[in-house]
Amino acid sequence: MRRAHEESGAALILIIAVIALLAVLAMTLATLTVNAMQTTSRDRQQIKTFDVAEGVLDDAMAQLSSEWPSSEAFAPVFVQDNFKSRFFAGGVGSQYADLQVQAWFYDDQNENPAEDQIINSQDYNWDKNGNDRMYIEVLARRGDQATRLRALVQRDSIPPGVPEGVAFYTASKLWTHGGSQAIGVDPSVTLPEGFVVKGYAGGTTSDAYRNSGSVVFAANVSVYVAGPAPADPSESPLNVVYSQPVPSLDQVVNPAVLTSMKQMAGPNNYYSTDYATRLSTSGFRPSNPADPESISPMPPDTSRDDLSGPVFIETTGEVGLSISDQFNSPKHPGILVVKADGLKLTGNGDYYGLIIVEGYFIDLGTVTVHGAVICTGGIKDSELGGDQTILYNDTAWQYLQDSVSVAVRVVPNSWRELPAQ
Repeated sequence: MRRAHEESGAALILIIAVIALLAVLAMTLATLTVNAMQTTSRDRQQIKTFDVAEGVLDDAMAQLSSEWPSSEAFAPVFVQDNFKSRFFAGGVGSQYADLQVQAWFYDDQNENPAEDQIINSQDYNWDKNGNDRMYIEVLARRGDQATRLRALVQRDSIPPGVPEGVAFYTASKLWTHGGSQAIGVDPSVTLPEGFVVKGYAGGTTSDAYRNSGSVVFAANVSVYVAGPAPADPSESPLNVVYSQPVPSLDQVVNPAVLTSMKQMAGPNNYYSTDYATRLSTSGFRPSNPADPESISPMPPDTSRDDLSGPVFIETTGEVGLSISDQFNSPKHPGILVVKADGLKLTGNGDYYGLIIVEGYFIDLGTVTVHGAVICTGGIKDSELGGDQTILYNDTAWQYLQDSVSVAVRVVPNSWRELPAQ
């Protein structure tokens, strides 16, 4: 009997030990499961903030691609709400109301080397040294999880394609009238000895170039006409040469550049059929409320230095622009592309840069274009008249060579994940 009781007691102790062990194992498993779930949740949150941070970086690069900050006036500003509206589609953004994102843009040049040796977001927020490189630093935070990334980006650009020295080009006929100097050289620039500024008229008939009045061209300007000379030599000004080879339009303006400029211009600098009624902070306003076909560049904002960059107008009919003040500057020239039947300029202001018209060109005002005018021609002859003058500006031409951005890319081996702080 005693032995049976002893064996029963031993079994009970063993059962209790097993139950205790199972309880410990269960508690351990529960703890591990909870920890794993918490870790997995944190990991998911971290992955989400990382993905969002990469999206912010891509968005900031696109912002620089549309308008590279070549001066302090164009220092970029990242707007969180704008990013969310682009990044989250179909109302998904409401699920991330607590998500915070930010982006900083700064040059790869230290603004205060005497105070610190670190390049960071406290330095220049534009391309101060003009080397087409800037840092982008981004932060995405949700709850207690955050991701901070930084990359050095490089701007890639292509020139508009207009050969140096070309002040005017039309693929069709040209008519000059009035009593002004139609094409000259900007007195603010000095050209090398023997440098010839060129104008072209691609019409091949006997009336490819017509002149009315007392229009003249500067001594260092030559106008080349594909068609034959008029029967009466007195109808032609000096420096006009006939029966000359005239380059094709593709040789003067790269068609791919026009596509790039249209992409660069939007959305703020792109105007379509509603161009006459749209207001924009990029520099255009209705010049005559009674005339729906009239808009004019605003006077330059001295705090912005100029209003450079591409402006693209695409519509039907004839576009009318009144330029009554200075628009752009030699070192920050603009590019105005008009895709319409034609362009009519009026006013007595100054435009620095390149005007490209996919149509004919008419200027009946006293506008001075410091740069070049290129037009494809159309149902009417292109005109240079009144007191209008095209003054070739080689400084503007030089700065136009890198004004068309095609991409902004990350410099290899510059991408870094930083402490979220």
